[in-house]
Amino acid sequence: MKIMVVGNANDNYVQEFIEYVLIDGDHQIWMASSTDGSAYQDFYRKNNIHVIGPRLNLRILNGIPILSKAAQVIWKYAYFLKKYDVIHILNVHRYKFTRFFALLKPRIIYSYFGSELLRKNKDELEKQRKALKKASAITLATKDMVAHFREVYADGFDDRIHIVKYGVSGFDAIDRVLASEGKEACKRFFSIETGKTVISVGYNREPAQQHLEVLKRLSMLTESERKKIHIVLQMTYGSPSESYMTSVESAVNGLGCTHSIFSDFMLADDVARLRVATDIFIHAQVSDAFSATVQEYLYCGTAVINPVWIKYNEIKERGIYYMEYSAFNELPGIVSAMLSADLPLNACNAEKLRSLSAWTSVSDQWRKLYISK
Repeated sequence: MKIMVVGNANDNYVQEFIEYVLIDGDHQIWMASSTDGSAYQDFYRKNNIHVIGPRLNLRILNGIPILSKAAQVIWKYAYFLKKYDVIHILNVHRYKFTRFFALLKPRIIYSYFGSELLRKNKDELEKQRKALKKASAITLATKDMVAHFREVYADGFDDRIHIVKYGVSGFDAIDRVLASEGKEACKRFFSIETGKTVISVGYNREPAQQHLEVLKRLSMLTESERKKIHIVLQMTYGSPSESYMTSVESAVNGLGCTHSIFSDFMLADDVARLRVATDIFIHAQVSDAFSATVQEYLYCGTAVINPVWIKYNEIKERGIYYMEYSAFNELPGIVSAMLSADLPLNACNAEKLRSLSAWTSVSDQWRKLYISK
């Protein structure tokens, strides 16, 4: 089967999708990417995946912008004149490519994973309607996403909608860490003082994580409570303004408690150690579909505090427990109760979550979309 994947070749989610869903099959795989795929070039080369990057190097035309741009367009779209069996768009922002795809009549799959649907206004989403009409299948991660999709498009695409989750590879890394290290060992790995309750806030550096709102409420804990905690900020990806980063650093520095800010890329096992080391995870972002990070924290028994505006009904349906808050002002009371053991921390939910979201549980659902008629 000849497959074209449209997505960012440097994105670990795109790379993981190909690794867990596609490379085991007898497929020829191309990628149309806005980046050159250098972050995973060894993986792509080893698996004979052809990455069509953003630029064609024609020095002779570099001094003639119009001709240079035209050459780039002709070069890139020449790849779309190939006969593909399936074109899978993992970045729906590239929906305009559909006008080229449709000429060749391949099976076209559009996948929404979260913010590209939940954080777009109706006018922006309406621009995709014509492209979606060319789709053979449209995937959404949760029932709530389907409901949101229907608010925009009504029931016009119901016959093409499939609820398929993106797999969570972090479960395997957590299992590796837990097999040889315990919670205290993971805390020592990050030089966190023994006996401290580790509270992680957010999981990237985007303002949508609302770090400042959470840190402001943590400053309302008593001095003795703040001495018991160690704040962790995982700021390893995202592109906020410099002023936002400065504000977050200033806020956490003013809390009067120990803290760690991780800004460099972290290997999978180090991310797993951070999940295991964390006692309480506070989630506060503006919107989310089905966060892999939240699932990873729940997987290893971390207490998760989640806002009511983000719903994880599939998790609740499986009897997995997490705390909820409806306003930021509730956070000091919840955290205080946890520190005094008036509210329980979490139990390990590994098996329930693995059956729901592990790649071994979802990959066949994706593969079926490639052969369905």
